Amino acid sequence: MLRNTAASRHGWAGVALRQRGPNPFAVGASVVVDAGPAAGRLFRVRTDGSYLSASDPRVIVGLGGYSGAVSATITWPDGATTRCALEAGRYHVCTR
Repeated sequence: MLRNTAASRHGWAGVALRQRGPNPFAVGASVVVDAGPAAGRLFRVRTDGSYLSASDPRVIVGLGGYSGAVSATITWPDGATTRCALEAGRYHVCTR
């Protein structure tokens, strides 16, 4: 077993999207963050990785040393948009 004991000063925020219907994890949606080093960067919700594998559908945004308020604009697979407030250092569930 390996254990990471290194201290990190880099912030992050995670977003898990949920919606009703046949695509509950909103695969195909996009998340755009409005502040910090990731401002304006587009993150896609996806589960593909390589042949016969799957990945975590959550989006993880690196915030570096930024500690201010962060919000994200979510564009759902059908084109509708929602804003979601994010707090550094934790995962958030944004439900449609």
